[in-house]
Amino acid sequence: MQALGYIWGDVNPRDPLCEEIRTFLPGPVHGHGRFLVEFWRKRMQDDGFVVGRDLPSRHLSHALRNLSVLEPLDGGKDYRIRVAGMAMLRRFGHDVTGCDLSDVFSGAAFVERRSEISTMLASSTPYAVDVKIPTEEHRQQHFEVVGVPALSPDRKTAWAVMGVFYYDWLR
Repeated sequence: MQALGYIWGDVNPRDPLCEEIRTFLPGPVHGHGRFLVEFWRKRMQDDGFVVGRDLPSRHLSHALRNLSVLEPLDGGKDYRIRVAGMAMLRRFGHDVTGCDLSDVFSGAAFVERRSEISTMLASSTPYAVDVKIPTEEHRQQHFEVVGVPALSPDRKTAWAVMGVFYYDWLR
């Protein structure tokens, strides 16, 4: 895949040969991931982290390209990607805004991601995962996924805000 002069390669997460090396972290390591969790904690001390009020916001402007918002469907049996930043385009090779999680992951990978998000929302606790995806060219995608729970715009439903923070995108 090529976009804006960058060649990212084709990494298809629905391909059974697409191997992700995932390591759960006790907390975010990437600077933007740490910033997201710190901002989330400050908002939680007040009246919560609310989609439409706190996201988007100037405080998160430098990280917006890395963020996506997921809405639970049918009690969490799937999740709709309501908004997807540029990092998601790089990750999946196309814009996934409006797709369901089951559209971009299949089989065990879908079940695992759905479970992680559901557990995060049920516990109201952020999580972080280091992800490496080897490619045939002996290069790899290396990024950190950080999830934080949020409230829907009407403040009635828990939604997920997910960040995909690439280590070669440090600014």
